[in-house]
Amino acid sequence: GMSEQTRKGLALSISAKLLGTLGLAIVSLIVVGAVAVIGTQSVQKNGTTLYEESSANLELVGQISLEMERAVGILNAAPADFDLENLVKRRGAFAGILDGLNAELNATVEQNISEGITASSQNILTLNGTFSELANKVFDFVSTFSQEEAVTTINQEVNPVIDALRSEVAAFD
Repeated sequence: GMSEQTRKGLALSISAKLLGTLGLAIVSLIVVGAVAVIGTQSVQKNGTTLYEESSANLELVGQISLEMERAVGILNAAPADFDLENLVKRRGAFAGILDGLNAELNATVEQNISEGITASSQNILTLNGTFSELANKVFDFVSTFSQEEAVTTINQEVNPVIDALRSEVAAFD
């Protein structure tokens, strides 16, 4: 048989191995746990940043869309207005809305949140320029009581620009 000494030595080395393995397992668990916690935190942080960016976007898009539709409404109502004083007010309101939109978009371009947002903002700014020029043409026609030309300009020239604006705002990201 095995001597008492050898058996004790064997038992000791087995328990040492077991303890070593257990220790390694515990350390591994701690490391994995820490990685998981750190990982979760960074995922949450990135998620929050993404959420903040996208909700800021949604807010901006909503605002742009709303202001744009207000401007469209003012312009579309212009040919039906035969009161020149009223027309001056309408023209001022229209210009005010577009100035506000352009200021907002220029600020967005400067913030440079993402390439897509910057590009979208620049596209909308360019389209707004065309929209403004054409609107002035419409207002000029209306102020000289050339209602028919005003309506034709809206239908043939302004509406395609408005459609382009709407799809640009819809694709804003």
